[in-house]
Amino acid sequence: ERLTEIFGYYHASVGVINENYLDMYEASKRSRAIGRERFRLPVLGPGMVPWVAREGQVRLANDTHQDEFWTPGKGLEASKSELTVPVRYRERVIGTIDVQSEHRNAFDQDDISILEALAGQLAIAIENARLYEESHYQRQVAETLSRLSRLAGSMLDMQEVAETVLSELAGLLKYDTALIALFQRDTLRLVRRRSYEGEDWAKITWLVEESPVFYQVIHHQETLLIPDAAEHRLWSRIQSERPIRCWAGVPLVSRGKPVGVLAIGGLIPRVYEQSDCDLLFAFANQIAASIDNAQLFEQIERREYEARALYEMTRLLVSLDQDAIPVSVINKLEEALPYDLAGTLIAGNPSRVIIGTKRFVDEQAIGELEHHLLTSYNAVSSQRVSADGLLRRVVITGDASPDETPWTLASQLSVPLIAGRNVIGLIELRHSRDGIYAENDLRTLYIIANSLATALENARLYQELSNRAAKLQQAIDELAEADRLKDEMVENISHELRTPLTYMQGYLGLLLAGEMGELQPEQQSSLQIVEEKTRFLARLVSDLVLLQNHSNDVNYTLVDLAELSEHVVQDSRDESGNSSITLVAKIDGSVPLVRGNAEHLVQVIENLVSNALKFTPPEGTIHVRVFAHHTKVRVEVEDTGIGIAQDKLARIFERFYQVYFSPRRRFRGVGVGLAICKQIIEAHHGQIGATSQEGVGSLFYFELPQAEAIK
Repeated sequence: ERLTEIFGYYHASVGVINENYLDMYEASKRSRAIGRERFRLPVLGPGMVPWVAREGQVRLANDTHQDEFWTPGKGLEASKSELTVPVRYRERVIGTIDVQSEHRNAFDQDDISILEALAGQLAIAIENARLYEESHYQRQVAETLSRLSRLAGSMLDMQEVAETVLSELAGLLKYDTALIALFQRDTLRLVRRRSYEGEDWAKITWLVEESPVFYQVIHHQETLLIPDAAEHRLWSRIQSERPIRCWAGVPLVSRGKPVGVLAIGGLIPRVYEQSDCDLLFAFANQIAASIDNAQLFEQIERREYEARALYEMTRLLVSLDQDAIPVSVINKLEEALPYDLAGTLIAGNPSRVIIGTKRFVDEQAIGELEHHLLTSYNAVSSQRVSADGLLRRVVITGDASPDETPWTLASQLSVPLIAGRNVIGLIELRHSRDGIYAENDLRTLYIIANSLATALENARLYQELSNRAAKLQQAIDELAEADRLKDEMVENISHELRTPLTYMQGYLGLLLAGEMGELQPEQQSSLQIVEEKTRFLARLVSDLVLLQNHSNDVNYTLVDLAELSEHVVQDSRDESGNSSITLVAKIDGSVPLVRGNAEHLVQVIENLVSNALKFTPPEGTIHVRVFAHHTKVRVEVEDTGIGIAQDKLARIFERFYQVYFSPRRRFRGVGVGLAICKQIIEAHHGQIGATSQEGVGSLFYFELPQAEAIK
């Protein structure tokens, strides 16, 4: 107001940052703005004011329609100039000051200086007010929680406790509707609510008792905040004249167990934030501490009873023997639950029924129990079990005298055995005393059944894994034998080929040298092709022999990798002749020596350069580099060839693996060159690897320890 009155600005506003929003206060007495005097802007939203709040910089637009960040406010479309400055407190942006004019070029440096001076004073005032409000609010919260703790601790009536909580909550946190719902026997019910006029009670009841919204808070035991209920699929089903737009719920947890939900709602979207949920949670702790005090003894007794039964059963279920597990349960079941006749059906191949009896039971009673187990199981499972082929085992757990008179089994208790989502069986107890079983017994039997189902499933999985492991081991042994036979065959064939290839190379040399008579040009050309293919075949046989028989037991000497690489590059240039591929050597002649076998290391370099020449198209370039890298010597061969796909790069050093394989492939080889390189380098205690990009080229490298670095 002072900005518009004293300085005559057309429109002025002040924004105060509150988490992710700007609380805006505006004075528009000289403008035609029709918005609210106080409203909120998102800090990440469009416009000059949010931009300044984010960036902390002055923003001046003397022609707003040319400024990329300017957006017109409602009723401020006539603004031609706008100036926004940040409000800083100790280098932290806490707000903005914004002024607008209906004239272009209305603001200059003097206006900026005035607003910045005002911003400095405003920052101190805002921060002081904020600190005072926070201190006052925290004191109010502490006093309210302390008072609530005293009141709730002296109350036993839940309605009185709930009303007190909602009343005290209203003094700290504004809401349009609030409620408390209790979770009992797996269902929620409303115990207290405060609502606004026009709230649809029936639909709110549906949300509490049937929708997953409240159950999500219960089962996850965590706060749930719905910033805008109109965007929530369940809340959107509630159609009313004044619907809830923002909702927050927190669990009521007593003695580590969820017992209810405390929830509030507002008619304005995004009115609640995480700090409001924290306050709700504090109130929830106070109310939860006073719930179910009258039933405390019964709850403790029931938990102790169930825990004891579960402990006794779980001690028996450590076995992985599928036949022994249900028998152990039948033998010990009496210690947890009373029965005269017990039966367990376990579906499988074959299916089994284990009957336990404490006293004499005739065949008819056992047959009736067996029939009932089959009928009940088939009613709840998609897998049907028939009496044909059913294995039965009767376990006598008491003193069953044959001459004892049979009796009527009046009480019955049965639950399914569930593993995952599958019903794998059924357990049923029968007793001669009428009404002997209660709800607690059903809960205990459920615990036992779940433990039994888990143990049976574990035993089944163990047996299945054992069978698979045996088959896998057999397959591994067969693969190992096949690999051995393959290696033996390759070795035998390679050795058998070396001798005739040696003769062929010798005679071809004599023929080409003219030692066996002068050759015609056509004959000379044809024999040169034969000689080239023979050399390729001899090299292939040599590679196969080396791959099969390479040993670490070789004589290592001091080797100069720079010198070896120079020779390989020069030989490759001579062999490539008039090829249009450029071979570039960048070799540091002063690199340290390494220990190794020179002949084998030359073969590695030759293989890498040969591969680069093979896969690089005409006019391409190959770089060979040798340099010291930490305590190692590194050799790199980089080409501009066709590259290797990423999904195939990891396998290129495997034996006989070829990236580009087809019956009509244009690249020769059988996929042993890189495998030999890897074998040699690893024998020298080095590393070899490659990087590649398809269509761009590849880089192969290996590293060997420097001789002085080897101890």
